[in-house]
Formats: sequence, structure tokens, C-alpha cells
Amino acid sequence: MQPIDLGDFSIDHSANNITRQSALFHAARDKIISGLWPTGCRLPSTRKMAEALSLSRNTVIAAYDQLTAEG
Repeated sequence: MQPIDLGDFSIDHSANNITRQSALFHAARDKIISGLWPTGCRLPSTRKMAEALSLSRNTVIAAYDQLTAEG
């Protein structure tokens, strides 16, 4: 199974009181719920996602953990 292509995926963390982790979690969840990222497909590795979005790897790991916890 191939990882999801990030394409033009980006996050908006400019809103007040929203962390980068939360912004990534919500953006990824929205893609999954809308069907743009099919359920069961692999997300990119934490290193690739962090590099693509200019985030720390720990931020991506935390967002991925939250996605996993919420099913």
C-alpha cells in the first residue's frame, strides 16, 4: 500500500490559540472524512510530513498519535 501523496496539502495554524499539532490533526482528519485520503491508506512517514510542512517531527508524531487515538 502506497502512502498518500501530499500534493498541495498544507495546514493553517495562523488562527489564535491553535497549535501546529492541532492544525495538522484537523487538516488530516478533514481530508480523511471528506474521502480525499481514503480510509486505510498509509499517511506519509513522520519525517516526510514534517519536512513537507516545515514542522518538527515531534509535532507530526503527536498529531498522528491523536489521529490513531480517535480512530
